[in-house]
Amino acid sequence: MASEERKNLDFQINEQNLKSARAAQDNQAETDQFKCGKCKQRKCKYYQLQTRSADEPMTTFVTCVNCGNRWKVLFLLNILTDSIACFVLVLLDCRTRLGEI
Repeated sequence: MASEERKNLDFQINEQNLKSARAAQDNQAETDQFKCGKCKQRKCKYYQLQTRSADEPMTTFVTCVNCGNRWKVLFLLNILTDSIACFVLVLLDCRTRLGEI
């Protein structure tokens, strides 16, 4: 069991880390690339974090400037594009081997 002094130190470290993480959110970029699902306006701020493993795309956190609605976006377009490209190449290879092309 941790001593009371150690618990207090852990609490202070967690508070400091939380404040540091919040400070990064103040550096949000503003864009019109996202549309708020609540108020339908396009004035949004966003920031990105690597929330999963390094080979996964970054997660984009978006906040509507107009109404304060918040949501996150996972960009899977690159993964889908790569998968479709691989599928097309395999399909072309199979058709070539069968003499269809």
